[in-house]
Amino acid sequence: MMLERSHPPYRLRSDPLIVMAGEEKPFWQLYSNAQTVFEFLAFRADNPSSIVQCIAKARENARTIRDRISREMWEDINGLYHMLKRFHPAEEIAAGPHRFCDAVKFACHRFNGVTDATLPHDEGWEFLRIGWSLERAEITARLVDVQTQNLLEAPPLAVAPDNHQWMAVLRSVGAYEAYHRQYYSPIRPEKVAEMLILHPQHPRSIRFSATEVLAGLRANQRPQPRVLRQ
Repeated sequence: MMLERSHPPYRLRSDPLIVMAGEEKPFWQLYSNAQTVFEFLAFRADNPSSIVQCIAKARENARTIRDRISREMWEDINGLYHMLKRFHPAEEIAAGPHRFCDAVKFACHRFNGVTDATLPHDEGWEFLRIGWSLERAEITARLVDVQTQNLLEAPPLAVAPDNHQWMAVLRSVGAYEAYHRQYYSPIRPEKVAEMLILHPQHPRSIRFSATEVLAGLRANQRPQPRVLRQ
């Protein structure tokens, strides 16, 4: 978003990412400035919330229940783990986060698709759906909370909110195009918050995620259908 012109100019701020990740205390114990946020959140081996550590734990969990998941799910998560091992942290930190983060995002989308297409939609599936939805709701809530506080603090000489930064907030959850289809208007902070909190159909809104959690819980209350054997 720094490529977009805005008035007044603003500096790239990485510290809100630490707040959204809930890792303020361990980060500032290790580092003295926010320039190392990418290293900490992506590669740090002693940060249990870093991307590489999350993928490693997901792979280990999948390995312990291989008899309960599909072969395609295991191959996909195992392939993602080994793909990340081929990234060299120093090179990625020097190049910037775009290539690494894009690779992880699209790999996660692929895993969700593989899971949806190959895992029986039984009780286990519903619990997985509940977990996904809870995580999405939490992350979106953190995003709205932290970014609203940061971006509504009007800088000196500013006469209006910087819409380029609000555009970045929408894009970070894949809601930019959906926003314009919904509102047909310039980006406004209150509408961004409304979109991410109350939209009934966008999969990253808090309302949609809460509805998915409720649907998953109700589905697990119903008796599971018997599988007929020949």
